[in-house]
Amino acid sequence: MSNTDEKLKNLYIELQVLIGRDSKPIEEILAWRKGTIVTLEESKVNVVTMNIGGKEIGEGRILRNEKSEMDLEITDIYAGNE
Repeated sequence: MSNTDEKLKNLYIELQVLIGRDSKPIEEILAWRKGTIVTLEESKVNVVTMNIGGKEIGEGRILRNEKSEMDLEITDIYAGNE
């Protein structure tokens, strides 16, 4: 393994996990208060989208581990990261 490969292994990149998305009119957003329920049009039940660098790279689902922390189970990685 080259020295460059070793250096790359130690880099960190940001992973975003999206539960859904939607567009809302400003009037509706301004009316939001604690306890407001917001419906997300582009969402699948128990499925999250994984993004790296603004590109969707796959899907997963959120699990809760024995420490009550959230984990991500990867269920699909898009071929070629379209």
